[in-house]
Amino acid sequence: MARSGPTVLLVFHCDRGHFSPSLPLMQHLHLMGAKCELWTNALSEPWLPQNFTSFASVHYLQSDGVDFQRTVAAYKCGSTNGDTYSDGREYLVKSNSPVVSADPFQQCWKQADLDAFKLRLEDEDVTAVVTEGVWAKWAAKAAVDRGVPVQVLMPSYLDPFTAATGLPVWGFDKQCRVRNLQEDADLWPQDQDVVFAMATCLRGDVPPPPGRACVGAFLPLPGSDDAVGIHDAALEAWLDASSMPVTLVMLGSTSVLRAVSAWAETMLLKGCLAASPRVLVATPCVPDCPELVEAANNGRLRGQRILPQWALLGHPKVHCFVSHCGANSVHEALARAKPIVPLPLFDDQLYIAPRLEKLYGYTTKYAPSIVYPPLRKRLLRERPDSATARPICDAVQMALAVPKETLLALQEQVLAEKGAETTAAHVLSKQRSVSVVPLNVGG
Repeated sequence: MARSGPTVLLVFHCDRGHFSPSLPLMQHLHLMGAKCELWTNALSEPWLPQNFTSFASVHYLQSDGVDFQRTVAAYKCGSTNGDTYSDGREYLVKSNSPVVSADPFQQCWKQADLDAFKLRLEDEDVTAVVTEGVWAKWAAKAAVDRGVPVQVLMPSYLDPFTAATGLPVWGFDKQCRVRNLQEDADLWPQDQDVVFAMATCLRGDVPPPPGRACVGAFLPLPGSDDAVGIHDAALEAWLDASSMPVTLVMLGSTSVLRAVSAWAETMLLKGCLAASPRVLVATPCVPDCPELVEAANNGRLRGQRILPQWALLGHPKVHCFVSHCGANSVHEALARAKPIVPLPLFDDQLYIAPRLEKLYGYTTKYAPSIVYPPLRKRLLRERPDSATARPICDAVQMALAVPKETLLALQEQVLAEKGAETTAAHVLSKQRSVSVVPLNVGG
């Protein structure tokens, strides 16, 4: 007779921002002696690191996630309309967007997936379940019904931020109202344990809902594939070809940026090049503009569809990061002590961006000749001319002037919270007992 190791089931669907925290969490669970089994859609496969099978196994849902991703992409593009979170929601509601009538919660799983998950919960080696907080509520409910301890991990702090503003916001209930009721910020049954992946310095004075907690950032482990290096010879050669610093531009999805305006990416890159000797951008292709083509030919600009963000933020030649301010990206930049130029596009990004600008002290004029204009999508929507590049250039220069001691202080705060490690320990502290499982050895 031998005891099988405790197995934690993790259910994270293929919206990347909501999927990413599962990886460092599984690595910590593995180091603490647990087996990890990831339940996800096939579209998540490219995001699994090369060494994934060394710390977890994967079960692909019958729902491949294609329809789900299309709905999420439509939501993101529609949400870029207007300047505020409510503006984007109002556009989606009043334009009768299919996003409002679609059921993305149902698109990311099928009944057969629920049935298979319930059967898996019957196995005695399953000691705990961790689910992503938005799309995987079906799995959390199934685990609670079976009596398996559940940890809900919420990667977004959108609803607490929205509640704290006290401003009316459009919702998919087609009402515009202040959304500061308990049920507006806390979307889960009270019998489910919920934590938010949000660093204290980012949430500021906005507390989590009563009975919930913020645990900090979920960052790659030292020595993991994401942390070891860039693993791209051509990219490394470009970085090493010059001693000049690099501004990294990664906005989550260029399709969302292009929804702002046809010229948004072009003007953004022109402004970055005006401030920075070299620019590296995540994009399927560099816009066909003579100025940008010349910069690419001269080695000042490089575009690449997929970039290893964590490794690049740790590279000594990357000095600045132009970001949409998704929580994962911001946490990684803070942990790498790299200054961020916020360009928020939708949802919690619009709340995180001004918080960053306050943390960095951009209004304090570290560079006396620069007046910092918050970089917002309105600028890229309204002016397809050379005047647009100047405020972008100023914003990048301001970021490059943030004092090193400010960056290091923020880095220390983010690293000290140990979000993934803390959550892994909490999950294992409440797991149910593992029963003895006989193994057939030698027939």
